[in-house]
Amino acid sequence: IMEAMPVLLEGMSEFGFTAAIDMGAPFATEAIFDSYVALDKAGKLPLRISATYYINSEELAKDAAEKLDACAKRWKSEHVWFDTLKISIDSVLENQKAATLEPYLNTGECGVLQLSAEPMKKVCLETAAKGYGITVHAIGDLSIRETLNAFEAVRKAGYKDTRLSTTHSQLVDPADRLRYKPLNVVAQTTGNWAVHIQA
Repeated sequence: IMEAMPVLLEGMSEFGFTAAIDMGAPFATEAIFDSYVALDKAGKLPLRISATYYINSEELAKDAAEKLDACAKRWKSEHVWFDTLKISIDSVLENQKAATLEPYLNTGECGVLQLSAEPMKKVCLETAAKGYGITVHAIGDLSIRETLNAFEAVRKAGYKDTRLSTTHSQLVDPADRLRYKPLNVVAQTTGNWAVHIQA
């Protein structure tokens, strides 16, 4: 990772990027964050890195806010910091595991929510209370709705300045599109998924 990271980051600089968000991964996490900080302290980090702590299950959600806080204290330097919890609440349409309001035509199933409503709301409130932002990988329209419900609870609890976003935001029910602005939620999108898929 220490050998590859400078090459990757140099490539980003060549395209004009001056900052990036590391959206997290369930593997090699510590080595990746170690490399960011080591490169920065050596004066070899060519851009600023905003890092996220990644979870994708109700079990990991139980202490996610505390783990994020620990990461923020452990991995920080002039140009590297942790400021966001990244939650994967579903998978993707291609494998028919994105959580949807209506069933997939060939299976009659509606995908899988990796966090149900109460654990989702709880971890979002705990994270906001510690002052961190939240972004949620949400592909299907059910996962988008459940995410917006959790974000609505965050806003109702008084956390008006917490940065909230849905990542990918691929299949959004028309009624839920109208919720983004009043809840002050950013809809991040992904170019290669910005197409209609009949699943």
